[in-house]
Amino acid sequence: MATMCDPLRISPAIGTIDEFRELSKKLKAKGMTWLQDIVPNHMAFHMQNQRLADVLERGPHSPYYNFFDIDWQSAEPLLNGKLMVPFLGKPLVESIDGGDIKLVFTQKGFAMQCNGQDYPLSMPGYEALPDIAADIPQLRTLKQEDVIGLPLQDWIAFKERLFAEVSADAAQRIVAQVNNNKSLLQDILKQQYYQFHYWRDADTMINYRRFFTVNELITLRMEDQFVFDEYHSFLHRLYRENLIHGLRIDHIDGLKDPGKYIDRLRQLFGNNCYIIAEKILEHDEQLPDRWALQGSTGYEFLSLVNQVLTDNGGVEKLARYYRAQFPELADYGQLVYLKKKMMLETYMGGELERLTQYAYQLKIAEGIDKKKFKSALGMFMLHLPVYRLYPQEWPPSPEDIAILNDTMEKAKVKERTLENVLDVIQSWWEKPVNNKKYNDNLLIWFKRVMQITGPLTAKGVEDTTFYVYNLLISHNEVGDSPGSSLYTPEEFHKHLSARQYLYPQALSATATHDTKRGKTAVCA
Repeated sequence: MATMCDPLRISPAIGTIDEFRELSKKLKAKGMTWLQDIVPNHMAFHMQNQRLADVLERGPHSPYYNFFDIDWQSAEPLLNGKLMVPFLGKPLVESIDGGDIKLVFTQKGFAMQCNGQDYPLSMPGYEALPDIAADIPQLRTLKQEDVIGLPLQDWIAFKERLFAEVSADAAQRIVAQVNNNKSLLQDILKQQYYQFHYWRDADTMINYRRFFTVNELITLRMEDQFVFDEYHSFLHRLYRENLIHGLRIDHIDGLKDPGKYIDRLRQLFGNNCYIIAEKILEHDEQLPDRWALQGSTGYEFLSLVNQVLTDNGGVEKLARYYRAQFPELADYGQLVYLKKKMMLETYMGGELERLTQYAYQLKIAEGIDKKKFKSALGMFMLHLPVYRLYPQEWPPSPEDIAILNDTMEKAKVKERTLENVLDVIQSWWEKPVNNKKYNDNLLIWFKRVMQITGPLTAKGVEDTTFYVYNLLISHNEVGDSPGSSLYTPEEFHKHLSARQYLYPQALSATATHDTKRGKTAVCA
């Protein structure tokens, strides 16, 4: 599946649908079925992604304007009404002066070329072209009401016909005039539905949700029914044709409401479809009861096996030696805090700023000093002991509140100067007000926060701490933790018995594509 750019076709690099059918026959002859990995959280931020390119070109006139998780009302003036494109190798003015950005003419129309990609010229940009553009009468039809709102494929076909009639010489005269006039080029760039930025700017300001800290992956608004229906239409066709037989949901924690997503998936694919989700569970954490899944992809099984096969006495000997050699690294909990803090402040400051601004936009943090609120929110995110929570109402469930209160108490101990602000935030669930609109906004905001706490933990722990804390690296693994207590054989069997009872069809993996050091995987 070419899910990174187009969820409605098989990547030509892999093969064709007919070749997939032939492969399916051979698999069935051997008694094998097909578990399809799906990535509903994100797609490529690339112009081969036609939906995203259409957003950049037609803006609010594109049927995909709200397909991607973009904050079009950004508090940052440069990004209000524009999508940040953080792929420049240096600041914008330097990039323009160095000739890194230039106007080009292609079969699809005019475009801004940057780092080997052609970003379509936004519709308002055509108005800013030199006067000689008036010599190309075809351009006048682009903004006609019955044209600019065409479905995507009709729009693409229309443009191909339109620009095939444009004089190449006339187009190149426009290109030359713009590229030889830096001031004019800057004026045209200001008219775009997007704003080029130095790639490092995304660490402190960003107006789209990305996968982890990867600028090149832009997320989807999968909670939108239109997005859900379009994304899954081809997958469902493959399922109806009996070419695929189950689904593995990648990075389910990135979705706004994973529970509702699973409900929609079940409604579409039915109860007989085998569906599991990639979910990293902390010590003694279970999948939410309401998730209609066969189980997880098995990270917790890997952890259980690794824990029971580790000798307690040997670990203690290693621990004593490690503490003696590296006393500054010996406190695992403190190290996790410091690495998550470094990740939040250095690479995810843009996400924290967006969450802060969103709280004030929703009018849930009025009266609180913005700088202190931002710091308090950061402390909360750093101390959350799980990847995320899944609230369905406000106030959250008693189980969630217990975790939230524990988080806040640890945050207060760490930063006493923020205790008053943390108390106010804690009161939102401890002493909820009788105001439905206010509580609805709290729930909306809190779900957004939860979409960021998972990536923060993954980057701070799996991708950073695990490569610094080296007491016993076999436990520095996805689903496992060097800070976990080791299991006795009795505890191991107790956990597996519970897992067998709750999710008898869950995947039992000793390695997956996400594990750092394993090579094989087995399915129970």
